[in-house]
Amino acid sequence: MDKKQTITTERKIGKITYLVQALPSEKATDTIHKKIEKLIVKDLQKKPGNPGFLASE
Repeated sequence: MDKKQTITTERKIGKITYLVQALPSEKATDTIHKKIEKLIVKDLQKKPGNPGFLASE
C-alpha cells in the first residue's frame, strides 16, 4: 500500500493564518493558491461580522 504524504502550507493574510493541508493527487486541478482562495471566500461567507462579508445567494 502506498502511503501518501500530506502537504501543509501556511499563509498569513492580515491577522489570520490559514493552514492548508492537501494530499497530492494526479487528478487534482486546483493549485494550492486556488485552494486557499476558495477557503478564504468560504470563511468570509460564514462570518457576517466581517467587513468583507459576502452574502450567499
